[in-house]
Amino acid sequence: MPTALVKDCLPTPCPYMVVIINSSLAPGIVPTSFKMASVTPILKKPGLDPDDLQNHRPISNLPFLNRVPQGSVLGPLMFTIYMLPLGQIIRHHGFNFHCYADDTQLYLSTTPSSQLPPQSLINCLHDIKTWMSSNYLNLNSN
Repeated sequence: MPTALVKDCLPTPCPYMVVIINSSLAPGIVPTSFKMASVTPILKKPGLDPDDLQNHRPISNLPFLNRVPQGSVLGPLMFTIYMLPLGQIIRHHGFNFHCYADDTQLYLSTTPSSQLPPQSLINCLHDIKTWMSSNYLNLNSN
């Protein structure tokens, strides 16, 4: 499926995909059919030796996503949609933030005499950890 078509049509199937994914996450069971993929080896760069397996990238076609390849625009978009509530939590606590891929950075300014970390940051991180835990995600506390 062409990436542009997926991007244009995503608002229609997205709620259904979220229901499918969440229904498998809630009980902690992933249906067997979701665990299987058709894997196609693709050369990483033109001109590489096709007989050397290290020169190939595996592309997985997943049946429940209508065979959209891994590495397409769909994966990052689904992750972004899944993570939208995180921004709401951070904004609720009055912080600015920046997201890139699966990394989120919070920004705050303080005065030299401020208590560090501020209680508002502690509260925000607590709410983030609670949300992530309830959505089967782990917070890297480093």
